[in-house]
Amino acid sequence: MTAMSALRSEANYQFFQNDIWLSAFEEFLISRGLANSENLETLREAWTEAYLTTPHGSPVHLSGK
Repeated sequence: MTAMSALRSEANYQFFQNDIWLSAFEEFLISRGLANSENLETLREAWTEAYLTTPHGSPVHLSGK
């Protein structure tokens, strides 16, 4: 395995781990009545819009919607 392949594998693993953690946390929030799937989807869309429109190196901020 080349060094680049190892880095890609590690990045994929980290992404996978983060996705699992986020899914578990969302399920926890829903099960406790602290959020619902519609709220979480709206927040996910807002974050996606925010990071796609933020210049590289700048902090990501959600709008006050």
